[in-house]
Amino acid sequence: MTSRRTKSPLPAALVAVFLVLPLTAAAQSPGAEDLRQLSADAAGCGPQPLACNLGMLRRDLSAGDCHSGRGSYFDLYSFAVDPGEMVTATVSSASFEGYIALVDPGGRIVTQHKADPGEKAFLAYPAEAGGVYDLITSSAGAEALGGYDIALGCLPVEAPAEPIPCTGADGELCLSGGRFRVDTWWQTPDGRMGRGQGQQIGDDSGFFWFFREGRAEVMVKAIDGCAVNDHAWVFTAGMTNVHTAIRVTDTGTGASRWYFNPQTTGFKGVQDTTALANCG
Repeated sequence: MTSRRTKSPLPAALVAVFLVLPLTAAAQSPGAEDLRQLSADAAGCGPQPLACNLGMLRRDLSAGDCHSGRGSYFDLYSFAVDPGEMVTATVSSASFEGYIALVDPGGRIVTQHKADPGEKAFLAYPAEAGGVYDLITSSAGAEALGGYDIALGCLPVEAPAEPIPCTGADGELCLSGGRFRVDTWWQTPDGRMGRGQGQQIGDDSGFFWFFREGRAEVMVKAIDGCAVNDHAWVFTAGMTNVHTAIRVTDTGTGASRWYFNPQTTGFKGVQDTTALANCG
């Protein structure tokens, strides 16, 4: 991975962040003077380096952290990403509404999320371009401070350049006669990570084990629903609370659909009857 940074994209990115972040119930869009001040604040607040896949980390948002000039504090993190990796991040706090945003090497906010106190703000982004990305964490309320938990993952996902048959290699499941390839990745709060290992239990369903062979962690079913609504259908269920990423790929078209479970969260099943348009 490269860790070389050229020009920091943060001033422009933070302007965009705080344009959309509801700092107070009566917050107004910032004027030109606010934007100039925000840019100055961001320029004087360098990001902290953060490595991927370290697990769940405890951090504090304090009055000594970066300040927007409009009443909200924030932390900035930078990390290196290889092309093709799936970037995932989770932030939660019992003290405040958590906000998280991902900034690409060009200074563009590519995804963001806000969650209530005690809930998890989660984002996922497929990084087509490698380089140094920035992660912004903030309280969504003015002057809100306190501890928060953060987890950052960079999953080494390989996307084929063209549709390829499902072979069952690397732990994948081949469902519905091999039409659908299902891959999983897992990450624990202490930083361990790996690929799920699939075990078929029928033509269109199977399960994945993570830590002990044969002990099911995630169940997946993928079926062709063309006769009903011209889509593939994907159903999942889980018996885990670790960060889980599931990719279902149509081997006929190469199209994929992702499903995620955030770190330290009871797995929430999926019933997706419009997963992939695979008819025609």
